[in-house]
Amino acid sequence: MVAVSHLIDGVLGDSHLFRDAVAYFYMANELLSILENGGRLGAPIPPVIRQAVEVLKGKGGTVVTITLELVKSKSATRLQGLLPVVRTATERLIERSFALGIPIVITQGLRTIAEQNELYAQGRTKPGPAITILVWLLIFPYCCLTDDL
Repeated sequence: MVAVSHLIDGVLGDSHLFRDAVAYFYMANELLSILENGGRLGAPIPPVIRQAVEVLKGKGGTVVTITLELVKSKSATRLQGLLPVVRTATERLIERSFALGIPIVITQGLRTIAEQNELYAQGRTKPGPAITILVWLLIFPYCCLTDDL
């Protein structure tokens, strides 16, 4: 898998993104296995780490059932202030995505001009990494875009 991901990175421009992701996955998987086996042998493992291993292995912890109502409730406050047509379209996007097995949560609904200007200034005229790529688009003041996760 590492070799294949290395070849994919080579085709995509030698960024090592896929190779590194596969390597980190295998390292994390082996670490979980070592912790789990150490616990079986009686090695002292802190309860927080033991619980994390059980949750990651699917053997314990709280299982949260994701329902359409839960996803909608997480997004509801962020949909306030949007144009009705945009709000309706976003709600349909949530429903259709959920029906396809891809639950999404809206992370940003209405973004004021002042909020957008603050985000755009970051990494340019204010400290911090730049987190916006494009300059201000005229569509934002009309509340027509949402950020989805």
